[in-house]
Amino acid sequence: MRRYSFRLIISFTIFLVVSTMSFFALYIFNNYMSKELHKHAEEDIYSGLTVMHAHFIQTISLIGGKALHPLLDSFKDNKHFQSLYLFDSEDGLVYQSGDDTLTPARPEFKKMSDLQEDISIQPIEGEDEPGLLAYIRFRNSPTCYQCHDPSKKYLGMLVFDIALGRTSQHITLMRNFSIGYSAMIVFLVLFSAFIVHFRLVKKSLSSFHNTINSINKGNLDERFFIPKSRELAELGKSFNEMVGTFQKTQQQLQVYHQKELENKQRMATIGEMAARLAHEIRNPLTGIANAAEILVRQVPEDEFKPILEEIRRQAERVNNAISNMLRFSRPSSINPHSSDINDLIRTLVFFIKNQTKSKKIEFRQELQEDIPSFSFDREKIENVLHNLGLNAIQAIPKNGTITFKTAYDPEKKTVTITVEDTGTGMPEHVKENIFNPFYTTRTEGTGLGLAISREIIEKHKGKIWVESEESKGTRFFITLPTG
Repeated sequence: MRRYSFRLIISFTIFLVVSTMSFFALYIFNNYMSKELHKHAEEDIYSGLTVMHAHFIQTISLIGGKALHPLLDSFKDNKHFQSLYLFDSEDGLVYQSGDDTLTPARPEFKKMSDLQEDISIQPIEGEDEPGLLAYIRFRNSPTCYQCHDPSKKYLGMLVFDIALGRTSQHITLMRNFSIGYSAMIVFLVLFSAFIVHFRLVKKSLSSFHNTINSINKGNLDERFFIPKSRELAELGKSFNEMVGTFQKTQQQLQVYHQKELENKQRMATIGEMAARLAHEIRNPLTGIANAAEILVRQVPEDEFKPILEEIRRQAERVNNAISNMLRFSRPSSINPHSSDINDLIRTLVFFIKNQTKSKKIEFRQELQEDIPSFSFDREKIENVLHNLGLNAIQAIPKNGTITFKTAYDPEKKTVTITVEDTGTGMPEHVKENIFNPFYTTRTEGTGLGLAISREIIEKHKGKIWVESEESKGTRFFITLPTG
């Protein structure tokens, strides 16, 4: 797609609008002025013909018809009168000055009886130079009865072929001046628009472009120069505010990342120390647990046997806590293989039933049967579900129900596993922190089980979350991709 520069579009638009309006106004003005000039020319000619008519009548009445021809000859040298014709009472031509023949483009002369008034004007069209035919009709009067028949109404008629050359010259001059003036106005407007665009728009956009390039190179201290134009000034101000906000956010992120880096380094050091300490504790602890187990088998039923069994139980508890801590501190990879998730849950529920102790808990399985086999780490997913199952057992005080559900979404290609219990539920602050390492509400345990579970699920590119209400139970949801 071809893109045009902003300056070219603005210049072309201004040129088009200004030139169209100018030439349209010029066309209307010229037409109006041409009509006005012709109108005033006709009015002036009519006034002159009126005076001429009165002069002819007065001259004839004083001197007689013999003075008519000398008067007509006096018009030969007048450049405004191209031709002059005198018709008698019968519309016969008795005098002519100028061209001997009428040009074919002119209409036939009107008859005296067809004229509405004694003085009338008829425009001539179709010639190279516009003109007028002026008619002066002479009525018969008592002063003329000595030479003319009193029964005749009209004595004769004069026809003047009047040129409008000067009026046409004025119209042409006016038209040429209007065209030149309009062209000058268009040029000045375009030049002014170019200057304004260069000084305000182009210069500001160039500064804006340079500022963005500088910021892209990492110089966040760069700011856009605020121009005088209100719109561009508002744009520049908003841009500077945005860069300032971005700079503050980046500084805050740098401080946060620095703190996180320090915390990670500190936690890595503590984790390494904890792992070494755990190894040092685990070996003698294993010896203590084995010795306690041997003593339990050899000591007869007396008051010391319960104490030895408690020692062995506490040693196993500490050993499990150390194992969880080592498992959490050392990142482990997953080993996925194609397997059946429903088969895993059935096997898990079969063994977990024996860990309910004295509680009456019903285990339900609502498994979707058409779930295809997909790739996952069976051992680690089993550890996650086993941990959720034990948590559900511990959440039920005396009796209740634990339900394992599976559902398959073929469009999203995901399997959703739900572990639901009818236990005591969790308050909001517990639910928000339950996946955090070392967070626990029980006197036993390290609080690493759910943190390890979340890590395993995330390594499978899945999600785990919880929904719970106090006294209404808890639901853990796990989604795993199948493809």
